[in-house]
Amino acid sequence: MEKVVRGKRVVVGKEPTPRPASVRVRDGKIVAIEAYDAPPGDEVAVLDFGEDLVMPGLVDSHVHVNDPIQNTPWEGFDSATASAVWGGVTTVVDMPLNSDPVTTTVARLNTKMDTARARKLHCDVAFLGGITPDQAEDDIEGLCDAGVVGFKSFLIDSGLAAFQPVSEEGVRRAMGVLRKVRERTGRETVYMFHAEVDRCHGGANAGADAEGADGA
Repeated sequence: MEKVVRGKRVVVGKEPTPRPASVRVRDGKIVAIEAYDAPPGDEVAVLDFGEDLVMPGLVDSHVHVNDPIQNTPWEGFDSATASAVWGGVTTVVDMPLNSDPVTTTVARLNTKMDTARARKLHCDVAFLGGITPDQAEDDIEGLCDAGVVGFKSFLIDSGLAAFQPVSEEGVRRAMGVLRKVRERTGRETVYMFHAEVDRCHGGANAGADAEGADGA
């Protein structure tokens, strides 16, 4: 299936100013940027947005969809993705909390993906896995193989009992597992974490010295 999306103000690459252009799309992929008045061809659908801005969709890499959870009626995949589209976002990356269950095993990831499929999605959705202290290395590897786009941890209390903070040693252990996955598959991944260190309240990193805290 082929279509042409065109307008008088199209954002093209790194060009500083929008310009008239036509974007040719085939089977869901952009295959050419053409002049605004280029002939679309036979049996090609044309969407002309006139003076409206035509631009690449944004990716929101930090979204807490909170689904499944008790509050789904007001914050779930339907409402979250609809709100994203209204803001020009065409892909959201879902955090591993505060849903119930948190996304720390393949089974829990499947629960979240099944929930997303059961809702009405208005844009693309990607998922992050969580890394917590009680997690088996096989769970981390399994989440990589299942397709998560990265991982998230806390070094301080997350505010959620099901998502406990990891120690500095736990971060190093997780990075070792991700390194093994890269060696096995050739696939890179992203590991992000809240780098606060709780030295006052007996947290997982209460004993970390200042140099170690800054190095995290």
